[in-house]
Amino acid sequence: MTNDNEMYKLTEMETDVIGEVMNISMGAAATAMSTILDKKVNITTPRIETIGIEEFEFSYLEPVIGVLIKYVEGIDGTNILLLREEDLKKILGHLLSMDPAEMVELDEISMSAICEIMNQMMGSAAGALASFLGQVVNISPPEILNTTENVRELFSLTGDSLVSIKFNLSIEGLVDSEFISAMDPQLAREIVKKSFGASEME
Repeated sequence: MTNDNEMYKLTEMETDVIGEVMNISMGAAATAMSTILDKKVNITTPRIETIGIEEFEFSYLEPVIGVLIKYVEGIDGTNILLLREEDLKKILGHLLSMDPAEMVELDEISMSAICEIMNQMMGSAAGALASFLGQVVNISPPEILNTTENVRELFSLTGDSLVSIKFNLSIEGLVDSEFISAMDPQLAREIVKKSFGASEME
């Protein structure tokens, strides 16, 4: 039997399909964020790799905020967005008319504002994914993981490997950064499989 890492390594074709799907989803997320912030938002073409959990490196984003997205209808699985805390403070500062430098810690109001932004972004992304797959896709309300330990712990529960998808994020006059979307390889496979199902029906 092949080990999990071999078994779950995406092929080049699967990687291309996930790239296309994530491009469409994040395009919709960028539009939603642009509407919320009233600024131009650009999320660039994804860079994808399947790696072992122990090789997954995101220290360059730290301090990091993890946003846990669970797909509850249409597809089954978990996606985690990893964003720089500093970037989220700039976004919140703009929304709440506050100086990001004054936000020493993200309080409950800030956290619920982040959840609401992510809910709108990822809700739009799920809607775009649903149109692409030709079926309903729903997510549960996003959960915030505000420590690196929480993020790592969550990944270690899902298996030995994950699909890391890196995007550049630029928000006009506010943020020029990047974030990571990480998902279980089984979820990636399911999306690929359903994408082929959708194209066969056309």
